[in-house]
Amino acid sequence: MTEEKPPPKVGKTPPPMVTELPAAYAAGPAPGLPPWFLKSIAWTGALGVLTANLSVLLPHIAALRTALQETFGLIAFESFSTFAGALMVLGLGAGYFCGCALLYFLWLRKRPRFKLPFLIGAGVLAPFVLFISLSLRPASDLGPMQSERLAELLAMVDQNYVSAGANYGGYWFATDNASMGPQGWTTAQVLSGVLQAPSSAEGRPQTVERVRRSLAYIESIRQPNGWGYQDGAKTTVTEIIGWVATAEALALHPDPHQPVWTPAEEGPARDRLFKDLAELAGRQHADGGWGPLSPTAEREHQRTYSTVVSMMAFLAARDADLVRGDARWTYDNDIRRGARWLMLNATEGQEGAKGWWPNPYVRRTDGDCLGLTSQVMYVLAHVDRSLGLRPYDAAFAELRTGYLGRLREGDGQFASIQKRPLDMNCQLQDSESYLFGQPDFTLERSTFLWYPWTVTAVSELSRSTKLSADERRRLDVLDDILTRRLPEMTQKDLENTVLYPTAETLFGLGVRMRNDAVLNP
Repeated sequence: MTEEKPPPKVGKTPPPMVTELPAAYAAGPAPGLPPWFLKSIAWTGALGVLTANLSVLLPHIAALRTALQETFGLIAFESFSTFAGALMVLGLGAGYFCGCALLYFLWLRKRPRFKLPFLIGAGVLAPFVLFISLSLRPASDLGPMQSERLAELLAMVDQNYVSAGANYGGYWFATDNASMGPQGWTTAQVLSGVLQAPSSAEGRPQTVERVRRSLAYIESIRQPNGWGYQDGAKTTVTEIIGWVATAEALALHPDPHQPVWTPAEEGPARDRLFKDLAELAGRQHADGGWGPLSPTAEREHQRTYSTVVSMMAFLAARDADLVRGDARWTYDNDIRRGARWLMLNATEGQEGAKGWWPNPYVRRTDGDCLGLTSQVMYVLAHVDRSLGLRPYDAAFAELRTGYLGRLREGDGQFASIQKRPLDMNCQLQDSESYLFGQPDFTLERSTFLWYPWTVTAVSELSRSTKLSADERRRLDVLDDILTRRLPEMTQKDLENTVLYPTAETLFGLGVRMRNDAVLNP
């Protein structure tokens, strides 16, 4: 008997069992993609991550950094650093994109329900990856080169610190002749340079105790109305009082890293400073200038250097909150009068450009005095920033434009700072060393160093809010040239047998580094 098959059930036929994935979901590349596609994505992502890591490291390799800075200058190094930062951002971006692509093609194409959440998550995460890459990009690493040179100069002056004996705390005038002994003038200049240098700079020795001892040494050789060229000299000199007051004022500046005085010591320190400021104010002539001695009836006794150093002292004091907030501070008008005297006593050179000479009443034609001119420009720029120069704004703008042009291009006997030898400085002439009616006094034949004061002036001018776009570009270029020559200047200072050039380089470099921290926080 043949078995009859049951009739088919009425209803839907169940779908056949799936034993294989459709071709579209099979392992391997998506349909239409060549086999090398995934490998290309993987290699691109790996190369991007590797490039990002190298870009972070390259600007911080000391040998490479120094070579770029010293050979091509800071502007070139800035460009290199910017390029490295761009490479790092692009590399991390490429790594992120390629990683997401690999996840998509290797995993997500098999799981369609995860595609949309993945794409949303990758899109949301992308800005965070961009933010992280931007925060990790290599910054312009200019500080180490300057800090390294700063440390060398500080170590050099430390070697010439008098660490024992009756003059404990002073600094030798000459590094190769201890028999000349320490000197108050040199000590004040060294202290001004050391205190102007940022205390947080890399490699700075711990100098607070030496500063305290050196200020005590200066106080121990004080005459009734100041200090002379040599310890014990009865004739006191304005510019030396100015340098001492500058050091005293800088020691009162707030310094979270290395404060010089304890709160209990600040009062006596201010008293000493105000005593010296009062002495300086009493030496100012009626028309605003200063001479090396107490005021006389002879206006021709006024000198540019005496005036500019006195102005430096008042400005350094004014920058200290502890001083400016003291009821005894009444010197803003004295500063304005001094600035007016400097403005009115700029002299015109052979090529029509204006600058300053040691004796403004003697017309010299033997080139230029860039060192003194730059020191004056620093002081005037500082006054302009602190108090303003009205009604001389237009006149100072003209002086500034001419000054920047001569620094960059030079003219006539004036060599541009790119080609100018570092020892091309001007000096007080013998005929300018005498004051009419003062037969017992002779001015020191000072040398006015152009490099440290040009660094100082260019840096201070860069903080002005009144610059044109062209002037800002010029200042950037000049700063680049000057900083490129810093290793050369440092080497000359280390080889010098007298200490004041090193002190002035320290001062200029300190001003630059502090102003750079303000301009590029």
